[in-house]
Amino acid sequence: MASRTAPSSRDRDSDRSLTARLCVEVSSEAACAILDSGPRGDDIHRNDVRPKGETTPGCRAEVKVSDDGECRRRFVASTVTDYCVCPVFSETDCVVDIRSFRADCLFVAVTVPNRQILRDIIEGLRARGAVVTLESILPLKDRTDGTRTLELDADLVTEKQREAIEAAIESGYYDSPRRADLAELAEHIGVSQSAVSQRLNSAESTLVRALYRVDGNVP
Repeated sequence: MASRTAPSSRDRDSDRSLTARLCVEVSSEAACAILDSGPRGDDIHRNDVRPKGETTPGCRAEVKVSDDGECRRRFVASTVTDYCVCPVFSETDCVVDIRSFRADCLFVAVTVPNRQILRDIIEGLRARGAVVTLESILPLKDRTDGTRTLELDADLVTEKQREAIEAAIESGYYDSPRRADLAELAEHIGVSQSAVSQRLNSAESTLVRALYRVDGNVP
């Protein structure tokens, strides 16, 4: 009777579902509508991409753009070219979340069934002229220590948002019972109540979304 060799840890890891964070520096030839929408942003909702060759190929997205501490939502669209990276994700067995962007880089979280699919994605992105950096990789299974890791891109929280958060914490805005209100925060920072409310809401949304993704969730 032939003996069976137990799979090595390397073999087991190769078949494990993974979530990875990629920094994708897109080729300037791509004319990416998301990157062209502003200096940086997040909360990106991307529609399905029609591949090149079909009628009216294009990529459409809703983006929250951050510029000088202010945020605004924009709807953008662009034509798919040979340098566009979104078709790589659409044509691969993965769940993708473009979390944020800055300058010419997209910060992307992908959930894949195994390492080979992740390698295929990276190769596909590079074939389209992108420079890809693997920032983190984490198995979705076998978390036995009971801990969770919260990843947050610090650049998603602007200086003005940090200032509002610091003032809110120091004044007791987040205490229970609350020891300060928006009017007091606005007076302390020197902005309107609506401005301080927007900054806190934007920062809180970023933190909550990051927490939701800890276990591989994609909103």
